[in-house]
Amino acid sequence: MKEITSFYVSNIQHDTTTTMLSEAFRKYGRIVDIYISGSKDKTVSYFAFVKYEGVKDVQVMLNSINQVRCGHCIVKVNVAKYEKKSNNKYRVQLYHNTCPPQPPDRQYWGFD
Repeated sequence: MKEITSFYVSNIQHDTTTTMLSEAFRKYGRIVDIYISGSKDKTVSYFAFVKYEGVKDVQVMLNSINQVRCGHCIVKVNVAKYEKKSNNKYRVQLYHNTCPPQPPDRQYWGFD
C-alpha cells in the first residue's frame, strides 16, 4: 500500500462540494479522500482536507497545488498537521479500481 499524504485546504467557499474539490485537484495525483469541514477555521474561512496516494515529493506537490482555483476562490494549501476523524456527513471516500460498497437490496428494506 502506498503512503497517504493529507493536505489542508483553506479559503474555500461555503457551498464548495467534494466534486468541485475533486475536479480542481485530481490533475495533480491520485486522490483517495476528501473531507469538507462544516465549520470555519481561525481566519473565518471554510476548509477541507484532500488526501493523495503515492506523493513522491511533498514539497513539489505543495508548490503545484497551492493557489488552485476552486469556484470563485483561490485556495491556500498546506500539509495537514493532524488527521481528521472519518464520521462526518461531508466526507466522501473515493474508490479507484474497485466498486464502492452497495446498499442492501430492496427486499432487505421490505419493499418487495
